[in-house]
Amino acid sequence: RTMLQDKNKIFWFGTQNGLCRYDGQRLVYFDIKNLNGKSITIKAIAEDKTGNLWIGHSDGITKYDGTYFINYSENDGLIDNDVWCITTDRNGTVWIGTLQGACSFDGEKFAPVALPKAKPDPTKGVTSDKMVHHIMEDQKGQIWFSTNGGAYRFDGTTITGLSEKNG
Repeated sequence: RTMLQDKNKIFWFGTQNGLCRYDGQRLVYFDIKNLNGKSITIKAIAEDKTGNLWIGHSDGITKYDGTYFINYSENDGLIDNDVWCITTDRNGTVWIGTLQGACSFDGEKFAPVALPKAKPDPTKGVTSDKMVHHIMEDQKGQIWFSTNGGAYRFDGTTITGLSEKNG
């Protein structure tokens, strides 16, 4: 489903049933479970500036500090448990894209991002009017969101959109 090479050159693979780490010699499997003991599908992996892994999956997000796994879900303030993308910015904020919109996490609390709704396209597989497919930070520190309704840029204050209407 997804992969990441961390700053220590370790490869991480998100699978249908958990997380794998490859150090160039060994493949190690981590069986991350949800609160009900079920395996999860990992859809996104990001690394923050301190080396923590942030894992987006079918039942929320998980932080891995190299020793411990800490799970976060809607019970903790996450906007939706069906996470499709995750990224970390230069300030350490974690940005999460879900089936029901986007939010940020500062390590203490989750905050929703007010992106406009879009028309879902049921011919394209999984969809919703709030789905966020990808998030990235540009060179200026602005956060970009890819949605069914177009791309949106957040400059820290204002959200600006680009869509078919813009050409």
